[in-house]
Amino acid sequence: MSNIRKSGADAQAAPRKPSRKTGVDYATVRELALALSDVVDSSRQRGIGFKARGKLLACKAVNRSAEPDSLVMRVGAAERDRLLAAMPEVCYVTPHYLAFESVLVRLAKVDRRTLQELFALAWKFVTAATAKPARRRKVGSVFRYL
Repeated sequence: MSNIRKSGADAQAAPRKPSRKTGVDYATVRELALALSDVVDSSRQRGIGFKARGKLLACKAVNRSAEPDSLVMRVGAAERDRLLAAMPEVCYVTPHYLAFESVLVRLAKVDRRTLQELFALAWKFVTAATAKPARRRKVGSVFRYL
């Protein structure tokens, strides 16, 4: 073998890997989700899913109304409206997912940092909803004192 460099046209004809500036894969989704506290992997046969304190945090969108490679994240109705206005190229919603207080995230359009922030929003929403209410004292019967 010789150490001859390819010149001009030969060097440019070599195939190059496309650089991926935006977009994440499911391995990155799993990594970011499991980095949060109290989050467990609840993946099933139909796709990946994550729960925080027993409540759904995020999962792969499996309804046919969603675009391929979309992630459902529970963020609440108010936060969903804000995200749809701020990032329409990344976040969207279909009528099926309106009832779940969730937003759909296009994995091909989101970067790692934005997805991490979305997971933080979803975690805050889900864990606030699962906080146990203060325990009420049991009130005795009024008839006991009569």
